Amino acid sequence: MKKNLIITFIIMLFMQCAVFAETVKFIQVTDAHYRSDEPYRGKVLEAAIKTINKEKGASFVIFTGDNIDKPDEKALKEFVHYANKLKLPYYVVIGNHDVYKNGGLSKVRYLEVIRANNIRFWQRKPNYVFKKNGFVFIVADGAKEVIPGAVGYFKEDTMKWLAKQLNKYKRRNVVIFQHYPLMMAKEQRSHRVFNRDCWISRIM
Repeated sequence: MKKNLIITFIIMLFMQCAVFAETVKFIQVTDAHYRSDEPYRGKVLEAAIKTINKEKGASFVIFTGDNIDKPDEKALKEFVHYANKLKLPYYVVIGNHDVYKNGGLSKVRYLEVIRANNIRFWQRKPNYVFKKNGFVFIVADGAKEVIPGAVGYFKEDTMKWLAKQLNKYKRRNVVIFQHYPLMMAKEQRSHRVFNRDCWISRIM
């Protein structure tokens, strides 16, 4: 009996260690909508960053889109200046307010600006993968840079890339970050994912 209790205790200890090894804490900030011409938005963003810096045990911060209110390079540089005050590494998802290719801020340029102002940010493409504490985090891009809009559209090459990543990491815990919600509290024509059922079927 005593031997069984010891064995049980050891098994429980290993289980606790396994659970702990697969635990990760991160902080999500979405829709900051930073603007250069409205100082209040900078104050709100700075206050949020100060609050985040007081949090204990987090591994990273993820900004999940609409980080700036309109595709403006000056605003993006200022946004990054604020974000760089974080004590944690941070990652970025592109939202519908962030880019407009014909307006001078394409996805490529958007990421170039972030990399140029943050040496810890190395991503060159809007779809990318990073890993923390045994988890795999996938950033999936559904933003349209030619005709921006609130409806997310995941291109076929993005879907193929995502399927490849999910297959590659099928034995790992995976979290997908994207700006556009798959489910809304109230169905609406805007702020949704185009062809959502197809998107879901591809990742299941």
